[in-house]
This record gives sequence, C-alpha cells and structure tokens, in this order.
Amino acid sequence: MSNAAASSAIAFSGFPTWVFLHSFASFGERRNHTTASCLTSAKRPVEVSFELADPPGISRWFVHCAGLRKKPGFNGPPYILHASGAFLVMRMQFFRGGFDYFVYRAGPGKPSLDLIPWPWPTGGLHKRIGILPSSDGTSYSVVFLVPRFKPPRVVYEIPVFSSENQSWSTKVASISVDLETTSYGLIVHDPSKAVAVGWSSMAWIDLWWGVLLCDGLDQDAPVLRLIKWPVPSPPKDVADLYSPEASRDASLSDGAIRFIEMTFYYDGHTHYSRDAVDIGWTGTIWKRSYSSKEWD
Repeated sequence: MSNAAASSAIAFSGFPTWVFLHSFASFGERRNHTTASCLTSAKRPVEVSFELADPPGISRWFVHCAGLRKKPGFNGPPYILHASGAFLVMRMQFFRGGFDYFVYRAGPGKPSLDLIPWPWPTGGLHKRIGILPSSDGTSYSVVFLVPRFKPPRVVYEIPVFSSENQSWSTKVASISVDLETTSYGLIVHDPSKAVAVGWSSMAWIDLWWGVLLCDGLDQDAPVLRLIKWPVPSPPKDVADLYSPEASRDASLSDGAIRFIEMTFYYDGHTHYSRDAVDIGWTGTIWKRSYSSKEWD
C-alpha cells in the first residue's frame, strides 16, 4: 500500500495480532496504553502513541514533542521505515538538529521507544534500513545496507546497531558466486523495502530487479546474493521513470518468496496515454523457496 505499512506483530495484551498501519504520523498527544517516550538527540522529550483498529481498518499513530510546534519544529511528518514482529523503525526530521531514528517496541511488557544513537550511516539510505528481532523478542539489531562503488564492483558494508550492548559494529559482506548475482544486477538494485527473514537474515526488495538476500548476519562474514524475478525487468531508463508498485509486489515468509505481477489491458492506446481505457487485467503469482534456483 502506498500510504500504509502492514505490520505483523506478536500478540501482546491490548494489541491486535496484526494491523494495517499508516506510514506517516499525525501530530498530537494521544496518551493511552500504547504510549512510549524517550529523548531526541537534542534532548527534547518525544512520545509516540497508537490508535489501533482491527483490519481492514487503518491504524494511526501520533507524535507529540512538548514545546515543539508542528510547522516550525518538524520538517515533514515522521514516518515508519520498517516493521518486524513487535518492532517499528521510524524517522523524525527536524528543522533544527537534522533527523533521528527511533525504534518502538510493542512488547513484551510495557511499550518502549529507543533513540538510535549516532553514528548511523548517512546519504539517503532510509530505504536500506531494517530491523532483526531476537528470537525471544526482547532485543533487536538495526541493520543498514551501504553500497560502496569501487569499479568494476560493488562492496557492501553492513553497519549493525545492537540494542543488547548499545553499540555499532560494521561487517563487510561477501558476494555469492552464482549466475543470478551479477555486478550489473547489484549496481541497479535500488530497494524500496526491507524484510526480516528469521533471526539472522535480511532481504532488500527492489520490485523491478529482485531480492537481495543477506544470510548470516550473526556471523563475521555475511553473504549477499541476488534472486531475480521470474519475469524480465524493463530497460533501466523505463524503470527509472515508473514505479513498479502499481503492478508488482513481493513478500517473504515461511521459507519462501512470493512475487505477484499484474498485467493491465487497454483499448486502443498504451496505458501511458491519457486516452487509454482499462478493459481488464490478469494477475500471476510465483513462489520460490530461499534455497531453490527455480520459480514455481
């Protein structure tokens, strides 16, 4: 969904099992059993609260920063970057003081809000951030994927923040040697979302080019491999102009990748024409296990 994030959450007291959650926050004080607070990097108190609705209703969330007015204080509404289990990664940008990353945890126990401390990577990497919950849901790791272009290849650094020891570490991923993981595929891969895969793997999804899967994040040398979609990608100049979200989506769960592509049919014109008339569509779903080399 373009304006909502689907969050699959562990069921805690007072929380639905899962919700459709609006990606962008509203401003206002809404204290309830979901409220959690902490300090920003500028030492201002900030609190986050949720108004939860059973699906298919859309849940909303609110940000309140005492003494900081909406227009002169925030540079746009805070928004959610990633959700996994009971955890949400959110970003708040301020007119003074840059921006901060926070992690909200719904449980177990009382909800909490943590400021992710500096130094986190910079340079427009907000779509390359993900969160890996621990197996018991009490701690987490915030994971960035940082490509470094060193022609003729790409080197991937993976900064990881551990909530358990409150520190950053950086790993350098090795690249899988296989027919799908090509230098060109890595260079053009521009993910729109990250998905946690179990407790030690993360996947970054580019709906034009495929899934970049990183295994072994709990090891010293994680491995990156590219899994391409079962249908051809458009030329890069076309891919740069149009969003794939209108016709494609993907998910990872239960050991498998699921990919859907919609094909739309128009009467007498291409779908890029303002005179085009939609006369129908078809949807095709493919499935592939993480370890397989074939799509079903």
